[in-house]
Amino acid sequence: MEERQVEFTYGIVKDRKNIYLNFITNVSPDCDCAGWSDRPIVNDIGILASKDPVALEQASLDLVNKAEPKGMLEDRDLEPGENKFKAVHPSTDGGVRQIDYAAEIGMGSKEYELISL
Repeated sequence: MEERQVEFTYGIVKDRKNIYLNFITNVSPDCDCAGWSDRPIVNDIGILASKDPVALEQASLDLVNKAEPKGMLEDRDLEPGENKFKAVHPSTDGGVRQIDYAAEIGMGSKEYELISL
């Protein structure tokens, strides 16, 4: 299913000029679409922008994973860089496969450079 989501998204954005924004604030342990929320799992990180959606997602995931755990993750013994979403939902890969697959099908590159403004 995750691969199909990537394919459908690629079909929408392919050959279009787009800018992608990620607001990495109030990162909840569950989907934003849920009718409830728990405390954020990391402090607010900021806003990222890119013309490459894959690089943007990879950078966002890396920044969340590097951040100090908060909320329900505070008492867990997580290593720096450990996938916070996988820690919350152990039966998943924490979003890694979608990013990898998007890069595999040519939607973008996982390589990125962070520029602070």
